[in-house]
Formats: sequence, C-alpha cells, structure tokens
Amino acid sequence: MITAARLVRFPAAVAVLLFAFLAAAPASAQTGTISGTVTDSVTGDPLAWVLVKASEPGSWWGHIDLTNSSGFYEIDDLLPGTYVVETFTFDYEPAEMEVEVLDGETTTVDFALSPPAAGAASGTVTDADTGEPIADANVFLLGSFGFGFFSWPFHFTQTDDLGAYAFDDVDTGDYTLKVFRFGYEPSGPIAVAIADGETTVVDVALNPLAVGTLEGTVTDASTGDAIDGALVLALRMNGGFFGSGLRFDTTDATGFYQFENVNTGSWKVRAFAIGFFHGKLVVDVTEDATSVADFALEPK
Repeated sequence: MITAARLVRFPAAVAVLLFAFLAAAPASAQTGTISGTVTDSVTGDPLAWVLVKASEPGSWWGHIDLTNSSGFYEIDDLLPGTYVVETFTFDYEPAEMEVEVLDGETTTVDFALSPPAAGAASGTVTDADTGEPIADANVFLLGSFGFGFFSWPFHFTQTDDLGAYAFDDVDTGDYTLKVFRFGYEPSGPIAVAIADGETTVVDVALNPLAVGTLEGTVTDASTGDAIDGALVLALRMNGGFFGSGLRFDTTDATGFYQFENVNTGSWKVRAFAIGFFHGKLVVDVTEDATSVADFALEPK
C-alpha cells in the first residue's frame, strides 16, 4: 500500500498519474448463480442425474451441473447476462428456458420434465406359403438417426412360438421394421409410425427360400483315405448371416459331410484338417437337388 508520506517523495506529475490509474481500475468482476430443481411433471418426484447446462444464446459451450438425489442443481460463477438453461436426460423430453443473471444474485430456474411420448408396435410373422407362424424370427425396429443397424433408437426382439412379437414403450416417431429368419428371404424395410399411446400393428409374411442339399467327402490326396473329423464350412456368397448364409459340419469316419435344406445360390465351401492344406470350392446349390463338393486335401 502507498501511504501519503511516501507519495510526497514522487514528483507531482507521477502522483497525479498514479491516482488517475487507481481511480480508473475496475472493481473485481461480479458473478451470479443459477440454481433450481428438476422434477417429474406427472409424479412431482425429483429427478437425479439430469444434466443441466447454462450457455449464452447461440453458443454450444456452457456451464454444466448434474442434479443430485433431491433433483437440485447449482451453476455458479456466471458473468451477468442472458443465458439459455437446458436439460438433458434419456428418459424425459428436453426442456429449456432463457433467463437473466444479475450481479451477486441467484436466479431460480425449476424444470418439470415430461416423460417422452411413447407408443408400441406388435404383430405376427408367418410363412407366406403356409400361413403358419414362424418362431424365433429376429425382429428389428430401427430409428431414423444413424444408418442401417447402427441406427438409433435400436429395438430388437424375437417372435414366440405363435410368431408374435411386441415392442413396448417406444418413443413416438418414424421407424423401419426388418425381419430375418433362417430359411426365409429377409423382409424388405417396412416403414412404421409410432403414435403416442397407440399400438401400431405390423404383420409380416416371409417367403421361404428355395433349398437343396450340399454334401461331399474329404479325403487324403496322397492315399485316397477318408479324413475323419475334418471341418467343412459353407458360406452363401449373397446370403449373409441372417439369410442362412453360414453352415458348418465335421466329416464322419467315411469322410462324409452333408448340409440339408441349404438355400439355393452360390456357396463358398472350405475344408480343414490337421496336417493338411485346406481346400476350397465354389458350388451352386439348386432347388430340390443335391450338389456335391468333394475335397482331396494335400498333406503338409
């Protein structure tokens, strides 16, 4: 601190400049606070772990806090001005409010969040030829955010013994339904609209795939002897996993393997045995016929 006794030792001009600087120096910046509680608009219960953000209008960056078990949050050290206060949580609709923060004051901003509007989807999956229900069909309900099976929201279930499936508590909006089952052509993407408080019924009839039989033997190329326990893999070239596109078997004591009810089309077939180089073939499977893929493996 500079005392008057010491000031008299400065030249007058210096003293005047010093006093002018001290007079112009601003006081320490004042800040304000935003606080409040977040509750369920239906039950009035406090909501914990809700992220609350306060940011300047038009800015993505802001100050954040999480509500505690009492639903309380507090964001302090805010410079005076206008702020947009927003809530973020998976289980409720987001909310926001624009408020003014004043010097040294606490602005109270309470939120009563509404549960998201939700509906349901259900239906049955049947065989298009026989009308019989298809059990264990894989049913996907995909949202519009993202791409393919990376879409969000993502819902999955399987049909029961009666071919029935159901999705409950689905957020309202537009979805795509897809159904897959081994031995059947996959369903095309089906547009589904979920409305608040309603159940959207979507029945799906899958077309059976034409099938044939794929079989053969695995032998030692040098001796002609059968190879017992060789692993044979068959991959449908245009099928993929959900289109019954992967089959595997091991050979018996006579070197024989067989895949029944194989979807028609081109298959990559591979044979593996310990002590032998693996073999590979491409085989076309035709409807109601037996296609043969024999392997003579070279010893290592």
